[in-house]
Amino acid sequence: MCAMQRNRFPNEQMNQAPPPPPPPRYRFRRSVYVGVPLAIGVYLWFISGLRPAFRFSDLMDALRVQATDRYTLLASLGVLCVTVLLIIRMLKNK
Repeated sequence: MCAMQRNRFPNEQMNQAPPPPPPPRYRFRRSVYVGVPLAIGVYLWFISGLRPAFRFSDLMDALRVQATDRYTLLASLGVLCVTVLLIIRMLKNK
């Protein structure tokens, strides 16, 4: 093997940095701008046709809760905490 075969381009440096990646291009995301509002509309239409099987006050009466206002606030706080924790878990870096 001769020297020309080992060093094909003698003027080129061996440790050059790779070229920078191209800038990201904007893409119109049809699923986000059309699909999400459409899914929300279908969900609201579906929910409007449902009748609840019971009310929260009926559940409170069945459990014989004395302080309904405090129990309602406690249940709301629990739902809020679970919602915040789920949002944090979904947005957390993997």
